[in-house]
Amino acid sequence: MALVRPYPGFPQFRRKTGVMTDFSGSRFSDQEKPYGDQNGINRVFVLLHQPLSDSLQVFKDGMLMTKNVDYTLNIQEKRITFSEKQIPQEASVITVSYKHY
Repeated sequence: MALVRPYPGFPQFRRKTGVMTDFSGSRFSDQEKPYGDQNGINRVFVLLHQPLSDSLQVFKDGMLMTKNVDYTLNIQEKRITFSEKQIPQEASVITVSYKHY
């Protein structure tokens, strides 16, 4: 549970201490396997839900991928496109975690 207290020296600001409950109404998809042919050629994979902005984490073989470096995201189409250097091979394990409505 989080407590909100006045910030010392700045009474117009408040600071949160502890963990704040998420009141956004969003849900969380954890370790989802995106849909797509994993054949060493395909770079495009599709998510089950439309992710909330900046909530997506993509893991390939246990390594966290970097957005706009290792992959790009099309939120409206729920589509992840891996870069040429990060094309998933047949034995690769791809998982994603994200918030969605």
